[in-house]
Amino acid sequence: MTARPGDAVADAQPPIEVGRVLSESFALLGDRAGLVFGLTLITILPSRLLILALATQGVSLTDPTRSLVTYSLAMLGVTVLASMMGVFGNGALIGAALARRDGKSVGLFETLMPAVRRLPIMLPVGLIHTIAFLVGLMLLLVPGLILGAMWAVVGPILVAEQTGIVATFGRSQELTRHTRWRIFLLMLLTGIGTSLVHWLMDHLGLLLFDSASPELTFAAEPAPFLFETLTLLLTNGFGLAMICTLYIALIERYGDGPVTSRLGEIFA
Repeated sequence: MTARPGDAVADAQPPIEVGRVLSESFALLGDRAGLVFGLTLITILPSRLLILALATQGVSLTDPTRSLVTYSLAMLGVTVLASMMGVFGNGALIGAALARRDGKSVGLFETLMPAVRRLPIMLPVGLIHTIAFLVGLMLLLVPGLILGAMWAVVGPILVAEQTGIVATFGRSQELTRHTRWRIFLLMLLTGIGTSLVHWLMDHLGLLLFDSASPELTFAAEPAPFLFETLTLLLTNGFGLAMICTLYIALIERYGDGPVTSRLGEIFA
């Protein structure tokens, strides 16, 4: 890849601070809780509705024994849709995260519409990102983890820097250079934390809804379904905040680059 003017600046800087990114993620979540969770709800609704539709047809994502083919296709569909919507959510939230960094405040509609306008590019980027990550995970796990760290910030880049499909992946690869092990650690800690929240909420759900059941299912009963949706709202909300905070930490290593000059266009 051709060297850019900011490369030497970034290479001279230390890697990102994992603790700072996590603390700033919590701060973003605390300062903009309504907006973050509003965007998170929008991102998780499509996959939740798909799960509900599958459940009404007798397809459970917690029981692969009935039809392995049907289960595998359903799981793949839900995973791809959820991952693509996650990329969309990262792109939608970045405007608010950048505005907060500069002492400004924006509403849900203001931060959502720039991502909606980028959907024709965002959807193929999300699909490529998801499929490549899944294939990488199947190839002895390591390639998927590498791609996950390398392409961690494609969503924010799409909106904040108005890049095309190829340029988005190249830019993410550029920004994460020399700090991917830190990004991997950040994603690992986030994964452990969200897994713990899921475990605690699952056990709380068992006490509330069905103490005899070995696990909460994707069945169509309203109460367990809504409870699990609440769990995803909490964990995915932090995930969106973390990716946007990570992007800001990365661009600061480059002196912001094209982001500063294009920030005004995000809310045009």
